[in-house]
Formats: sequence, structure tokens, C-alpha cells
Amino acid sequence: MKLTFRTLIIESALFFENYILAVLFGLSIFHLLGFFIDKFDLLLRVFSIHSLLNASYKIQLIASLFIMKFFLIVLYSFCLLGLIMHKPVIHKPHRYREVFVPLMGTFFYLFYQLIEYVPFQLNFYIVPPDTLSFFIVTGTLLNILGFGISIAAVFNLKHAFGIFVETRKMTTAGLYKIVRHPIYLGYCVSAIGICFILPKTVYIVLSLVIISFNLYRAVLEESKLLSAYPEYKIYADSTPFILPFKIRGKHAHSN
Repeated sequence: MKLTFRTLIIESALFFENYILAVLFGLSIFHLLGFFIDKFDLLLRVFSIHSLLNASYKIQLIASLFIMKFFLIVLYSFCLLGLIMHKPVIHKPHRYREVFVPLMGTFFYLFYQLIEYVPFQLNFYIVPPDTLSFFIVTGTLLNILGFGISIAAVFNLKHAFGIFVETRKMTTAGLYKIVRHPIYLGYCVSAIGICFILPKTVYIVLSLVIISFNLYRAVLEESKLLSAYPEYKIYADSTPFILPFKIRGKHAHSN
């Protein structure tokens, strides 16, 4: 019974990935585009300022939000194309965590919507007010860098793109020559960027949780790839795990 239930969950997840996730990404893109349309007048006012670097931190924060949502649209568009064009799975997920952990990592931005329900004691700035502009600008640059890395990595995967811990083919091109998990590197950099943009206890805690999820997701994929492709160990020996420099330790990539 347990095996049958696991099989049902996994097959349902693959159906979800093949036929429903693309629709959800598409709806998310339309929702984000709707945000830009609704806030178009505000968008024009914010980016018509002579220099955002010299603007008030509130205007910089609004600009940072627009920039983040723009890059989310680009990322989700690439994910949508990847899901539409991906090849059939060769090695399926076989554990619950190989389904649920990737879902948590993929839609981690949704958790930020829950912050308004967090007690006030955890939702205040922990840095001096006169440093907020520096933190916002730094965080925005980190956000752009993180999204750029993730977008490029999704493009590198092409037909091998997927959400769950599964394999379609081994990818070592593009950013995968530099690190084995560039998508998650980008996610982690973006999460750190959000901590700078909004240096509040609740954002820091949530970002640490999200980073942990993505690192664990990378470890799960590592195990899958090592068992599926004998040559992956050679690749892992010569390519860093998630940071662009080699750290001795347990091997740990993406589809």
C-alpha cells in the first residue's frame, strides 16, 4: 500500500509537471504583467527621477520592487518555455522529498506574501535609517545578479529543464562549466539580495530557510545524478558544487 501510494504521488507529480505547472507559470507571468499595468503611472514617476542613487530610500525601495518583478517575469518565461520544450524523464523521482522539496524551492517567492501576518516585533528594520539606501542599492544589484544567473542556467538546460529531482540528460554546458548548480546559486544570491533590500528579521529568517531548501534540493539532485550517470563523478570532481570555487567535501548539480 505504501509503495502504491508513493507511485501515485510520483506519477501525479509528473503529470502536474507536464501539464499544469506550465499553466501556473503562465498565470504568474500574467499576474506580474498586471502589476506593471496597474502601477504604470507610478513606474513612470519612479524611473523618471534623474538618479535613483540619490533618491529617497522609499523611492529606491519601490524601484527595487519593480526591478525584482521584471526579472521574475523573465525567469518564469524561461521556466515556462523549458517546461513546454523539455524531453521525457529518464530517471523519475522515487522519494517524497524529491517531489516536495523542489516545489518549495521553485515557488519560494510566494512565502514572502505571508510576511504581513508576522508579528511586528519581527518586521522592523535592524539597520540604521541612514544606511537604508546603501542596503537597497546593494540588494538590488545582488537581486539582478542572482536572477541573471538563474535565467542563464535555465537557458543552458534547454530540453533538460525540469522541476522535480529527476533526469533527462546530463548538462555541463554554459554556467554548468563553472558550478554544478547555477540555478540554485542564483536563487541563493537573490535571497541574500532581498535581505539587503529589506533588512528585517523576518526577511532574513525566511531567506535562510529558502537558501537551506535550495541547497538540500541540490544535494538530492546530486545523489540522483551520481546514480544515473557514472561520468557525473568525474564532472563533480572537476567542477565546484554551488560556489564558483572548489571546496573539498561531499560531491554534490541539476538536471
